[in-house]
Amino acid sequence: MDVVTNVLIMTEPNEVQTGELTAFLRDRGCHVYEEMTLGPAIEKAQNIAFDVIVLNAEAEAIEITRVIRILKELNPASKIIVKTTSNSESLEVKVRREKIFYYHLNSFGVNELKLAIESALK
Repeated sequence: MDVVTNVLIMTEPNEVQTGELTAFLRDRGCHVYEEMTLGPAIEKAQNIAFDVIVLNAEAEAIEITRVIRILKELNPASKIIVKTTSNSESLEVKVRREKIFYYHLNSFGVNELKLAIESALK
């Protein structure tokens, strides 16, 4: 029996790297779920055990650390990657304090994000 790998990606409208990332993961047999808002993403996490969750730090007004805690409460085994378009020391400190798997700056490029997700899936 094959192991099902579920990945949830918080995306932004018209985000180019999401399509490439989704195709990459599906080519590897992952079930990929994309959401633009937190409500549906959290609802999915209540019903599906995600191996990896890629959060967009700028997604909504709710504090990212609170979102991380909610998702970890739903499934402590999920590996959480937080991505952001602009780095700030305070954001990085806050999310790392939540013991996330990886902190990704979009300027690092999609290939580094792919590597981080592959590493989380091992």
